[in-house]
Parts: sequence; C-alpha cells; structure tokens
Amino acid sequence: MEPWIWILLIIVLVFAMFTGFVFKTTSLIRKMVFGERYDDDHTLHYFTVDDFEGLRKKDFEFSSNGYTLKGYVYQMEGKESKGNIVFAHGIGAGHIQYTTEIHFFAKEGYKVYAFDAQGCLNSEGKGMEYLTNYVKNLDDFLTYLENSKEMEVNSYILVGHSLGAYGVNVMAKFHKERIEKIISISGFNDPKTLIKDILNSSKLLSGILGNVFIFQEKRKNKSYAISSIDALKNFDKKVLFLSGDEDSLVNPTRNFFLYQNSFQEKDFCFLLVKGRAHRPLLSLKGAKYDAKRTEDLNVLKERYKNNIPEAISKEYFENLDYSLLVELDEKVMQIIHKFLMDEEIEKNMIIEAEDESI
Repeated sequence: MEPWIWILLIIVLVFAMFTGFVFKTTSLIRKMVFGERYDDDHTLHYFTVDDFEGLRKKDFEFSSNGYTLKGYVYQMEGKESKGNIVFAHGIGAGHIQYTTEIHFFAKEGYKVYAFDAQGCLNSEGKGMEYLTNYVKNLDDFLTYLENSKEMEVNSYILVGHSLGAYGVNVMAKFHKERIEKIISISGFNDPKTLIKDILNSSKLLSGILGNVFIFQEKRKNKSYAISSIDALKNFDKKVLFLSGDEDSLVNPTRNFFLYQNSFQEKDFCFLLVKGRAHRPLLSLKGAKYDAKRTEDLNVLKERYKNNIPEAISKEYFENLDYSLLVELDEKVMQIIHKFLMDEEIEKNMIIEAEDESI
C-alpha cells in the first residue's frame, strides 16, 4: 500500500476518534446538566406561599412536549391587579426557588404567572433533556395563557433568571405583540455561549464543544436555538438587563456587556451590580453569605471525599439562614420598581458594593 494511503487512513482514524470524543463529551455535559430531574429533595428549605402574609396561589396545568406541566398564578389578597408578570425560572427545582421575587412582584400589584419546566418539581418529564426544550415549554406556557378564557392574559411583562432569562429574551421573537417589557436577569446569549461559560476551558475546546452542542439543539428544536441578540434585534419595547460583576456561571463579558454594546441605540437599560455573582438581586450581605455557605460545603465535601455523613449534612443545612439567602437588595429592587412604573432610569447603571459584614 502506498505511504500516502497509510497517512490518509491515520488522519481519518484520528479525526473519527476526535469526533467521537467530542460528541461523547457533549452528550455527557448535556446529561449532567439537563438529563436528570430537578426536584425538591428537602435538603434546602424553599419558601412557599404560606410564608408570605396575604399571598395567594392557584395551580393549573398545561401541555408541552407531550408532558403535563404545572402552572401557577400568584396574587396578593384584596389587591387590584396592575397587570400580568410571567416569571421564568432558572435551572433547579422549578419556580419554588423564586418565591421571594414572586412575592415582590405580587406586592407591586401584579398577577404573577409561573411554571415548572419539564423534569422540574411538579411537572412531568425525566429531565429537560435539551436546553431548547425549556424554551419550548415557556413558549407553550405563554400560548396557553393567551388562549385560556379563564386566564384572560392579553399582555404581560416577562421576567426571567439565568436559563429563564435566555427564554424570555427568545420569546421576543415569538410573542412580540403581547410582551409589554422584559426584565432579563443573568441571561446568556445563546446555548453555545453557555457551554463556553460552563467549561471555562481553552477557547478551542470550548468552541468545538459549543458548536456541537448547538448543532444538537438545532436538530432537536431548530426554531428555538437562536441567540438573545437575534431574538431582540427587532424588539421595540423596553428591556432591563441585570448582571452581577462576579458571575462565574454566565460570564458578564460574553453576555451582559455584549448586550450593552449591541443595543445602545435601543430603549434598553443595563444594570451591573458589583460584588454579586449569578444572583444580582441579592443583597450584598446575602451574596456574601451565599458564597460562604458554598465554601463551607465544599470544605465538607473535600474532608469527607464527597461522602458527607448524613448527620453532618443535616446539621449543615438545618443551620443555614434561609431568609438571608434570599434577601433582596433594596437599591436593585427600587430600580426594578421604577422600570415597572415607567419612571425614568439611567441607561447604563452600576450599583457599587458597599461594605456589609455578615
């Protein structure tokens, strides 16, 4: 056999092995993040409607992706509604992670509609499986609200965090006429960018894996695998983007500042909160406490080689200050209030991290 044929065969073999490695690695990442259910395992304490005086909740169901999903409407008792807010949760145990935020919007006078995506909390499904499945769930949720005679939701404000923020950004393409405004909290631009942020590895490797990831997403849900910037470029309503400057999960440079540079000509506002990570609505004291409790948990994991004894784990979680873990920042929420009320706010805002001890 000619030498050049051997060389060609070796190149083909190496390429096949590398391609197999890339697809297998991407599938592993997908399974780790989206392949399992996100339920309340009662390790952490989540606040419920019963923890907030005057807050009421009504449950309902809708269909998406062949699953029955749970929806909820929250409202303060005896308060006339100013309008509707649809809240989109991030990765985790569904909407129950955000009852403090939901309570804030309900106190502002809104009916707040929330849901659990497939594979989360009270909804069916073995997992999200694909990132864009979440976007489809949100699309189906909005369509259900718009078409339900019982709900009578003709227009709404979209609020989302993390994956939910990406979802509400993308909805600007599909429900433009119904959306009054958008609040996008720690949202990534597109699935490829999220993979780069999760891996935080070399540009070459994360770029290759990101491209494969979005290829798989497009093959599953082509219409939903778009970037936030593409979805929002023709959106002519108000948008408020928020980010923490220390967010290691959704890198502000690749996301928040990208939006800021791309949309200066639009009626969009940008709020960077110093000293905050992936949850910029938290008070600085709450953010520091959250970081410390994560550090303490990592110390325990290292000490017991990721097999923390049940008694020690129980003691750790029982002694957490759960009210502090969800304490909202007054300055941030005041800006959100002004945005909701159409009061004038600056286009590019920074909240400095004032020293607060824990």
